[in-house]
Amino acid sequence: MKLVEEQKLSPCPNNCDRCIKACPTESLCEAYTMNPLKCVSFLTTFGGRDLLKNSLAMQFGEWIYGCDVCQDVCPMNRGKWIGKEKFPQLEALSDILTAESILKMDEKTYKEKVQPKFFYLTPDELWKWQVNALNFMDNHFDEKYRSSIIESCNSSYSKVRKMATAICIKREL
Repeated sequence: MKLVEEQKLSPCPNNCDRCIKACPTESLCEAYTMNPLKCVSFLTTFGGRDLLKNSLAMQFGEWIYGCDVCQDVCPMNRGKWIGKEKFPQLEALSDILTAESILKMDEKTYKEKVQPKFFYLTPDELWKWQVNALNFMDNHFDEKYRSSIIESCNSSYSKVRKMATAICIKREL
């Protein structure tokens, strides 16, 4: 079943399929049409909580949370992002949003520093970030991630433990 909503959208440039070609999971199939169940943004934010069983998780690229590939390649977006908005304390967040830092993050840090900056997150979603960080580490495995992955096998979150354990088995850590 397809949900069709009438909107007045600018048509894509003739023969443009940059977003379709750039999408790492092939969630886009034609202009303004996508399958959210295959979309990296959807799978890392709202759905797809069992990344172990989702073969698309291996195609998430550099993304830990969300994805903007289609927006970045769209010629209609060229010059639209001009960086005038101010994001207070954004620099302070950059250090705590690395894959390793996300895995080591405690609830207090998440609730006080991260969650308030992302309106769509609930206070109890740290585990999602940690599962996504583990997925990133698995997809871009480097020995520097070894200890973080192994330590995550003892997480208080069952989905984080499962993901870390599966990676340890797969990578023989």
